Amino acid sequence: MSSSLVDLRKTLGEEKVVTDPDILRIYARDPASFEFELPLAVVYAESADDVVNVVIYAIKNKLYITPVFHSTSLSGNAATVARNTIVLSSERMNKI
Repeated sequence: MSSSLVDLRKTLGEEKVVTDPDILRIYARDPASFEFELPLAVVYAESADDVVNVVIYAIKNKLYITPVFHSTSLSGNAATVARNTIVLSSERMNKI
């Protein structure tokens, strides 16, 4: 795990930064796409502050962010196509 993820876990909490390969595969691609990379992590933001902290870490560590919003469709979801990507999920957010 990169040091940026260790720092991100310290900032956001262990439960919000997930690196389990099975979870990463779920968020790695749109079912309609064939090209994808596993993300470094999935971050489950619960507040605007969480989002800000993820963006700050991504900038400092030259990481990409793929935002994912709650979706029930089988296509049209964000696909991780670049290395060094953090998937930023808003599914735990209920207001901004």
